Amino acid sequence: MWLSHLLLLLPPLGSLCGDMPDLSFNHLAAYLVSLRSYDYVQQPGDNHFCSGAIISERHVLTSGHCITNKRGLLMNARRFKLAFCSPLADARDKREQLVRIHSMVVYPLYERNKQDDLGVIKLRRNIWFRGHHLVSVGIGSDQLDVGKDCFGIGWTQRETRRKMKAHPLLVTNVEIRPFEECLKPQAKDLPRNAHAEGDFLMCLNNTDPHICMSDIGGPIFCNNRLYGLALGFVDCSDHDPVFFSYVPYYNSWLERIISQGVLLHHRLPLQWLVAWALLLRLLRHNFLSGQMHG
Repeated sequence: MWLSHLLLLLPPLGSLCGDMPDLSFNHLAAYLVSLRSYDYVQQPGDNHFCSGAIISERHVLTSGHCITNKRGLLMNARRFKLAFCSPLADARDKREQLVRIHSMVVYPLYERNKQDDLGVIKLRRNIWFRGHHLVSVGIGSDQLDVGKDCFGIGWTQRETRRKMKAHPLLVTNVEIRPFEECLKPQAKDLPRNAHAEGDFLMCLNNTDPHICMSDIGGPIFCNNRLYGLALGFVDCSDHDPVFFSYVPYYNSWLERIISQGVLLHHRLPLQWLVAWALLLRLLRHNFLSGQMHG
């Protein structure tokens, strides 16, 4: 519990990558990424819409619903970017890194807001770790007992009359609960095979009534390791335990994605394909002409 108290005492406008002497802050915040639409509305930070976690110097893990549209299809990677070392209180920090996206992929069995809600983003360049208090997070491997205290960390959002305003970093305490507590009889959209106590799910209860886990984006850390990720939208109108994706279940897939690289999932525009075809045809014609005159 001491870790959460230290985190909550942090100054509200602190940067993720400033010269922070509090190591407990860096242990969690150093893993975080802010997903943002390409252009901000009025000031930097108000375009934040999801959180992610650094899993390698080139890859970020986030919820699949953050990078797909309502039909479950990948969004255009050119429409948003990732921010590291972000103060995220409507202010730009000189240490902040804004990185464009190379490619994205979601888990093969992904169903938006229902099942296997994981996505991996590959960056166009490596993250600058040195001197920026950034580090890639390890995926948890310990067996977590019921009652175990863990932490959710991220940025909350509040919708004002003029814009979505991103607030500073927040931390909430969550508790591991028995699997059956998340199987509410009135629940409509339970994840597929949830009744079989699937290894891909974890049941969590937010012990802080003032913070909604959906607001902060969903990365769940236990023992300074990543264990959970938001599974769809979290309804904060009630305080019942909810399912989160259990990240260790997907570890082999994540390792394969990182080692082999994320495939590029957006197609080249038609005009580019036509241009390439014409160029190849011209080169072939010139080559054959050269042979004939040679």
